[in-house]
Amino acid sequence: MRIIRMSYFQQCLVVLPSSIKATILISEAMCARDQDEFKAIIMSMSLLLSGMCTFLQNTLGFRFVVVT
Repeated sequence: MRIIRMSYFQQCLVVLPSSIKATILISEAMCARDQDEFKAIIMSMSLLLSGMCTFLQNTLGFRFVVVT
């Protein structure tokens, strides 16, 4: 059980910076640099998908190749 918890923690440390970076890059590419609501929606979708993939990887053993 401790290994699964550590795996969740490691996955979170990997996912958070990439989600933030992706949000910034996408918002700049779509000319929405000053629209905070748009950035929040993109970041929430990215974190939701990352959380779902982390859960599936650690509980069921699936290995999805998902770039968020």
